[in-house]
Amino acid sequence: MCQFKAIQIIVFFIIGGMVLVGCRSTNRKNAVDKPLDPAPVPVRAAIAKLEAITQTVTGQGVLMPAPNGDAKLGAMVAGRLAQVLVKDGDPVHVGEVVAVLDTSAINAQIAGARAAVRAASAEAGQAQVAVRAAKVSQNTGVAQAELALQAAKAHLSKVLAGARPQQISAAASSIDQALATLSSTTADYTRVQFLFKHGIAPARELDSAKAAMEVAKANLAGAQAQLSLLKAGARPQDIQAAQIQVQQDQEALDTAKANAIAVELEQRKAQAMVEKTAQKQADLAALQTTASMYAIRSPLNGVVVHRNANPGDIVDVTSIILDVANLNHLVLTASLPASDLSLLKVGERCDLETPDFPGKRFPGTLQTIGQIDPTSNMLNVRVLVPNPQHRLRIGSFAIVKIAVGAHPHAVVVPKQAVVSRQAGNVIFVVDKSDVAHLRIVHLGVEEGDRVEVLSGISAGNRVITLGQYELANQSKVRILN
Repeated sequence: MCQFKAIQIIVFFIIGGMVLVGCRSTNRKNAVDKPLDPAPVPVRAAIAKLEAITQTVTGQGVLMPAPNGDAKLGAMVAGRLAQVLVKDGDPVHVGEVVAVLDTSAINAQIAGARAAVRAASAEAGQAQVAVRAAKVSQNTGVAQAELALQAAKAHLSKVLAGARPQQISAAASSIDQALATLSSTTADYTRVQFLFKHGIAPARELDSAKAAMEVAKANLAGAQAQLSLLKAGARPQDIQAAQIQVQQDQEALDTAKANAIAVELEQRKAQAMVEKTAQKQADLAALQTTASMYAIRSPLNGVVVHRNANPGDIVDVTSIILDVANLNHLVLTASLPASDLSLLKVGERCDLETPDFPGKRFPGTLQTIGQIDPTSNMLNVRVLVPNPQHRLRIGSFAIVKIAVGAHPHAVVVPKQAVVSRQAGNVIFVVDKSDVAHLRIVHLGVEEGDRVEVLSGISAGNRVITLGQYELANQSKVRILN
């Protein structure tokens, strides 16, 4: 009896335990089947706005001097630097002397060349004087010889022609006159002689009458001889003498004319001296030109970018002494995808950004559009950048943004709102119940941290910008901002 009760009690506890376990299992199963509400996902959001956005093309490169805006200055002759008159950063102007070579050797050569010019000029002057003297002597000798020859020829012609009838007639008249004079003086002498014999006339008067008679006789004899000579003609000796004189005077004229050769020789000497002087002057000019090369001048307005040499350095024509550049305008050469070619236009406004000035934009202008490189399918563009305050530096890295189009009424969202999924670009839009809805969108222009949405959302929509990467469609969200 007691054992039976004990068994009943054990069975009761076992059945009670099973019932209890079954009830607990049922309650646990009901608890699992009942759904739990998930907690809202914390996110940040922004409003899609209707505003203007500009389409840009972006490239990068290094700032360099504009074409013809820089120069590497060197010496045109080898030598030792005597002075370098500028340093890095100094402004320079066109034609300004920025460095000078030692000119002591070239100056000595110039002094010697000047002395040679003076000596050659003096020799040329003396040669010119000799030419003029030779010309005067030659001209005078020829003139005198010509006159003498003319006189000799005239005398020979006179000798050969003999006496003219007029001369013979004059000589006969001279005889008649001499006879008349002799007759008169003879009569006077006879009269005075008679008077002297009778003591009437003095002896002195007799002597005078006799002398006059003798003179008259002599004149008569001379006139008769002259007439005889005129009638006889020139003697062979006289003709021969006249001919010899003509020959001698002709030879003298030929000799005087032959002296023209001497004049020509003097002229050639003088011309040689003139040419020598010209050569010496050319040598001097060449040395002076070379001396001007000892001064290195800036070919442009700009600043010294780099000084590469110092006084005392030996330089040659390959040495770069100074780098100078005009910083008023710089250029940026950037590579862009060939697909952007149709968007580009020379003259378009550009903006440049450089790490040297964070957050600062510098304006520029698209200056040239190059050809497409078939290997890289890229094209080079050149942007001209005004730099009046010289803030930008040569060699600085820069990013260029070229404005190629403007959309004044675009739906714009922050770039962070766009998520790339397998279906494409998506944006989560939050409704009034704070439920996020996934929208597939088509994007347009990007500018800075903004992007244009062509379709998929509307202006005024709340879009999630942070926390959406692990978000599922129609998730409950909690907007933190």
